[in-house]
Amino acid sequence: MEITSAEILKKLPDFSDLVTITDDISKTIIQKLMLDKDLKQAEAVIIKEAMTNPVYQVGGKPPSMTLIESTYAYTGFNSELIPVREKLILATAELDRLRSRLDLYKEFLSMWRSLNASERAINA
Repeated sequence: MEITSAEILKKLPDFSDLVTITDDISKTIIQKLMLDKDLKQAEAVIIKEAMTNPVYQVGGKPPSMTLIESTYAYTGFNSELIPVREKLILATAELDRLRSRLDLYKEFLSMWRSLNASERAINA
């Protein structure tokens, strides 16, 4: 079965779909950046607390940065950062999905252009 540019044209997204997906990508980027910011702020507070509060000292000394970063700064003192990290994972996955869909749309458009040009050349 031979596919024509007219058949592909019927399956191409509308321009409003392309605008919607780029708007969704922008919103998701902002959401992801805000989650990154929230995590960095929370990590800074946690690191400062772990370094200065005697409760977290080991042998009268603050814990090592490696220990803090691999434990408290990742999970929080009471696992309060885990939900934020999960939201960041979901936002990153959604951003990847939207970008993949936009790339697919671009490929459809490119395929239609090529096929359309070939058909015009044949019919000329």
